[in-house]
Amino acid sequence: MQNFNRLLILGAAIVGFTAGIAPVSAQTTEARGIAEGKVTSVSASHMTIASSDRDFTFAITGATDILARGASKATKAAGKGIPLTTYVRSGDLVSVRYHKLAGAIAASEIRVRTAGR
Repeated sequence: MQNFNRLLILGAAIVGFTAGIAPVSAQTTEARGIAEGKVTSVSASHMTIASSDRDFTFAITGATDILARGASKATKAAGKGIPLTTYVRSGDLVSVRYHKLAGAIAASEIRVRTAGR
């Protein structure tokens, strides 16, 4: 009887877990990924990096998070109004989490791994 109760609880947990997963339709095909490379160009609205196999140009939005030394304290103090070029420069080695939607590539998170000299 105890095994039956355990199976019943496990089954309910699986059903509850899978109920929260929404199906993906063909019209919301959004690709996500991570790219790493050296910054070749950066502005307040776009950043280009050269990775080992290709170049990527990312759109920078208000939702883009910047992870760099000193960025979190400064952005809190300024209310997240500091431009990307304050923390990311040409020559920096970065890791970028991105998402693609309808052919555009937008950066979700930029992490400065090594600052260029």
